[in-house]
Amino acid sequence: MEFLCTYAKNIAYFVVFTTFAEIIIPEGTYRKYINIVTGFFVIFLSVTPISALFSNLNIFAEKNFFAADWELNKRLMQKEEKYYENKKNDIILIEMKKDVEKKTEDILNIYGQVKKVSVEIDKEKLDIKNVYAEVILKENKKFIRIENKNEISELEEKLKNIISDFYNLDNNNINIIVRKS
Repeated sequence: MEFLCTYAKNIAYFVVFTTFAEIIIPEGTYRKYINIVTGFFVIFLSVTPISALFSNLNIFAEKNFFAADWELNKRLMQKEEKYYENKKNDIILIEMKKDVEKKTEDILNIYGQVKKVSVEIDKEKLDIKNVYAEVILKENKKFIRIENKNEISELEEKLKNIISDFYNLDNNNINIIVRKS
């Protein structure tokens, strides 16, 4: 609305100025040049509101463009954030698995040569699911002396209990195989 008031005032000022100029300037050869100049001003005053309308539309289009660009960048950042969060969790799982395998191997090394240790980690809970280990028994007169298969089974149960207590894990999720050398 303010725009229309300004437009009407400009036209009124122009009409007053043109009338005043025609009164002051005498009839003669300069009259047609003055009419040409006033004609250009009339065209300029007529085109000004149309150009202002287009510039407003251009600003509106720029706002929409920047809003769409902002939304696209926001979505990309959310995807990247999720991607890096997953990568971080994968790295944590790998490091956790390595750490549990190393500690389990260190515990079992007391009883013999550890041939293999494998750990399964629950990705959702970031907790230990299963532990599997193979130990080749290191018989020694002071500590361990195995005479029969029952004693091997007892040692396997003992090692399961040690690992179970250390990781606060159910015995059913631990599988340890002991072999004589």
